[in-house]
Amino acid sequence: MTMKKILYMSMIGMLLLASCKKDKIQEKPLSTLTVFNATTDVPVFLAEIDKNPATSRIGYYDSNNVIVDPGSHEISVYPENDKSKIANIGDVNFKAGELWSLFIFGPINNLENRLVKEKAFQIYEKNQCGVRFMNVSAGSQPLNVELVEASNEVQFSNVAYGELSAFKVYNTMPDQLFTFEVRKVSDNSLVTSFITTLPLHQNMTLAITGSESSQNIVVFPFNHFRYN
Repeated sequence: MTMKKILYMSMIGMLLLASCKKDKIQEKPLSTLTVFNATTDVPVFLAEIDKNPATSRIGYYDSNNVIVDPGSHEISVYPENDKSKIANIGDVNFKAGELWSLFIFGPINNLENRLVKEKAFQIYEKNQCGVRFMNVSAGSQPLNVELVEASNEVQFSNVAYGELSAFKVYNTMPDQLFTFEVRKVSDNSLVTSFITTLPLHQNMTLAITGSESSQNIVVFPFNHFRYN
């Protein structure tokens, strides 16, 4: 091979390498915002980022993921048929690779929200599930959650209104049932119960919703952050 050809091939190699590095530098890891509708009377929510539509319709006890570029963005959500009830979350500074959760709860005339920057999630074994509870029951006192199958041992304690518990990891099988009883901290009286299977290899947030005054309190599951 002549020296001229060697130099030519070397130049081609350097150009290809520079192109690969450029493409790699241009890759921009994104953030994920998951919006949860845990309200009592808003059938459908829409979300906006920087005043632009960001999600499809988010129904009762449903959720939707939004991919967000790193940087500061204005977040807002509102009922589909009444933008006057818009909930301005404010400016949020997203960093690459972060996971965020936005819970919208309460009645339409008094909407509240809880924005959570999630910590790094454990990657569970295939027979495990991470479970946490959130108390969004209007007018609720602090609550304990017991597991019937564990001799009613308290699993999540003193979960106040608007608060999230930490995750607890459970070993489970596809058809295994778990019976969670929600009780008042003050007198241990039963508020509601919930029987469920747990999704394998996932995280699950169980939202305690409804209103204590109407005695219509239920638990509804949100599955998210799946690991394959």
